[in-house]
Amino acid sequence: MPKLEETVIIPNAASCRDHMDEINSYLLDEVAARRMSGPFSQQGAKDILGGPFFSSPLLVVLQSQGPGLKDKIRICRHLSKGSKYANLVNSHIVKEDFPTRFDLASRVADIVASAPPGTQACALDIEKFHRTCPVLPSHKCWLVTQGLPGEFFMDHVRPFGCACASSNLGMFANAVVDIWHAKEVLPVLKYEDDIGACCSPNPLGPFKQGDFSYTYDRDLLVSHVASLGVPWHPEKGDDVFREAFTFIGFLWNLPNKTVSLPEAKRLKFLHRVSEFLANYKSRQCPLIEVEKIHGSLCHVAFVYRDGCSRLPSLSNFATTLQGNRLIKRYPPPSAILDSKWWQERLSTPGFLRDLNLSLSPVDIGLYVNACTSWGIGILWEGRWMAFRLSPDWKTEGRHIGWLETLAIELAAYLVCSRGLRNTHLLFHSDNQGTIGSVTKGRCRNTHINNSVRRTFDVLVPASVDVTLTYVESASNLADPISHGILGLSGDHIPLSFPLPSELVSVLSYV
Repeated sequence: MPKLEETVIIPNAASCRDHMDEINSYLLDEVAARRMSGPFSQQGAKDILGGPFFSSPLLVVLQSQGPGLKDKIRICRHLSKGSKYANLVNSHIVKEDFPTRFDLASRVADIVASAPPGTQACALDIEKFHRTCPVLPSHKCWLVTQGLPGEFFMDHVRPFGCACASSNLGMFANAVVDIWHAKEVLPVLKYEDDIGACCSPNPLGPFKQGDFSYTYDRDLLVSHVASLGVPWHPEKGDDVFREAFTFIGFLWNLPNKTVSLPEAKRLKFLHRVSEFLANYKSRQCPLIEVEKIHGSLCHVAFVYRDGCSRLPSLSNFATTLQGNRLIKRYPPPSAILDSKWWQERLSTPGFLRDLNLSLSPVDIGLYVNACTSWGIGILWEGRWMAFRLSPDWKTEGRHIGWLETLAIELAAYLVCSRGLRNTHLLFHSDNQGTIGSVTKGRCRNTHINNSVRRTFDVLVPASVDVTLTYVESASNLADPISHGILGLSGDHIPLSFPLPSELVSVLSYV
């Protein structure tokens, strides 16, 4: 951190005005836990720190918890952006210089999908994760905040939101993971303060549970890292290894190989969407509320894969607010419509995503391609299907990327119409943009996004997962067909599905 030449005091956010009692209580609790010191006068803080200091602003965020539950008050440090006063703390930290490693939901899905019968897991939570790593004494002058006017508190540990905090704390969590690996605890999962360990049956294991024996239990697991002094949360996490466990906000079921939202989370997110619709269906909305609902839905879209295409309308709306938290605008009809879709989806309890489909895809020899001068071609195990473009197909937003996405959409209709169910398939495409959009399940381009949406609308009910793999154009077996060079009539695939109404005027089956 650079040397401070003068004291900088940035006023707390306006959101603090109605919550000063909660802020004072929070700061005094931090002092009692010896994570902070204070309150000090401005001169007193300067004397203790040996010179000028930087006081970052506090802000208060209210998080809805669900119907009938009181909003959670989160008191945060505003470290992330500059202001008219000065550059804030994070502007001096190059986040790329502080790498860390996380296990995302996709890796957990792979582990659950491939776990042998009898596998169990135990999830643990590190208490006050970001508040357990001490800071260098010379950096404390950058970590001051103000409660009541003129009362300053200094930090002794990393504050939540500091750009290097996840990396600094991640080194401690990585030590836990590395020790467990050395003790043959495998596999281990880690994401910020969430750490989980799996245990597969071993007939020689000393710990018996039901019909299986295991080489370790929770007590032995924790004892392996006791010397690190990890502050395990007394209430969060599992007290034993279980067949179903909660990790990074999802409920994972090992024997059934499914993932879902815990019921409390489902109700929480449903309430959040319903509140957004009630507040902003016909009123102007600020950026922070769009970001809040979009972030929540990005998380749950891992379970509801067909919801990914219902996210761009919200992110596009956020873009129109230009990063300005003071601007308010009416949400576009598409954002309201997609929010209503999420409201309906989250209203149904018990929804599960089947992770059996996460296993390696089956290559069925299916290739797709599009050509702007002719149309779309599909080749499936030597048999072909073609669609000719209408002369006026090209309009704003409709280009080769859209056509390549339509090729994937049509291939999805084809395999589902032929009765394929509960399977994971491999499609070959030579368009990297299309592969990215379909893999993410969304795209900012409205036409492409609608095609992706229709694709998932047919795949998800059939429990068909698709992985797209890139193939050079010269090796794409569907390339000649898309240019009008058709195969033998005996290898022609008959049309077995209706074209969506949106495509009837654009494509004609050949």
